[in-house]
Amino acid sequence: MQFESGVVSAIGGVNIHCRRGGVPGKTPIVLSRGITDSSECWPGVVGLLEATFDVVAVDARGHGQSDRPAVGYSYEKQMSDLLAVINQLELEGCVLIGHSMGAQTSAMAAGMAPDVVSRLVLEDPPWRAAMAEGRGGKQYSEIISYFAEMDEDEIRAFCRMLHP
Repeated sequence: MQFESGVVSAIGGVNIHCRRGGVPGKTPIVLSRGITDSSECWPGVVGLLEATFDVVAVDARGHGQSDRPAVGYSYEKQMSDLLAVINQLELEGCVLIGHSMGAQTSAMAAGMAPDVVSRLVLEDPPWRAAMAEGRGGKQYSEIISYFAEMDEDEIRAFCRMLHP
C-alpha cells in the first residue's frame, strides 16, 4: 500500500506525523502503535484493511517522524495528539485500533470523543500508572535495563507470569 505522509499540528505546536492510504470516503480506521514502534509497524494489518477502509497510521510524539519535545509524553498529551489527528483530518465515525501504549491512548481518546469514535479495538493495553513526562523517562530506562540482562526465554517466562 502506498501511504501519503502528512503532519498535523497538535497542542503546543508539536508536529504529529501520520500516514494515510486505503479508500478515501470509506470508514476511517486510525492505527496507534506501541511504545517501541512507529506508524510503519502495521503492514499486515494495513494489507487486510486497505481495500475497504480509509486507513490512517499515527506516529506518537517522540516516535517515528513526529516531533520529539523535551517534555510532554503523558497519556493525556498523546490522547490530545490523537484527537488532533482525528479532528484535523475530519475522521468522524472512525474506528480506533491501538496496540499497547497506543491502546491506552486510543481508549482515552474514545472516552473523550465518543461522538467521533464509532468503534474501539485494543490489543494488549498496558492499564498501568501514568507515563513519565520527560523523554526517555527513568521508568522506561529501568525497564529496558532490567530486560537487557535476560535472554528471550526469560523475558517470555516473565511476561507470561505477569499476563497469563
